[in-house]
Amino acid sequence: MDQSDLGRYQVCIRAMFASFSSECTEATLQGYWLGLSDLSIEQVETAVAHSIRASRFVPRPAELRELLGLNVSDEDTAVA
Repeated sequence: MDQSDLGRYQVCIRAMFASFSSECTEATLQGYWLGLSDLSIEQVETAVAHSIRASRFVPRPAELRELLGLNVSDEDTAVA
């Protein structure tokens, strides 16, 4: 993602938090940006949609990445 995707990104993450009746602060948005900014906005939207349908709790960035089948740990990256 880049700065042109920021509006869509914020709507997406805020919607996810609202779906789980959780607060989404500016610090939360920044943290999720740090964890997800290397993905496309479409990937983020897909992961968020899956999480809203399948998760019981707000997923962390690493869990959103896992929903997309992406490596999240150093060990996984080394193996890949």
